[in-house]
Amino acid sequence: MGCARRRWLLKSPDHSFSLPCLMKVFPDATIIQTHRDMSAVLPSYLNLVIYVHGLFNDAVDLKWTGEWWTAWFEFVLHRFVKDQSTMK
Repeated sequence: MGCARRRWLLKSPDHSFSLPCLMKVFPDATIIQTHRDMSAVLPSYLNLVIYVHGLFNDAVDLKWTGEWWTAWFEFVLHRFVKDQSTMK
């Protein structure tokens, strides 16, 4: 009796960092990338980050946090697009 095939659903954008490795291990995987307006996503995400940082710090530098995470999201998106284009 074998294991039933089940579908994996990876929803975290962190998986985009390992896309080439993921496709090497699972060559028949299908990648479906949903799109959300970054002007809605980033402020929502930053609210979460600032809240969590505030739990462990007396002060959170809002300007630095906003700049750092904006640059991070830009890097992630560019890398994902680059990785997608090299796998075709």
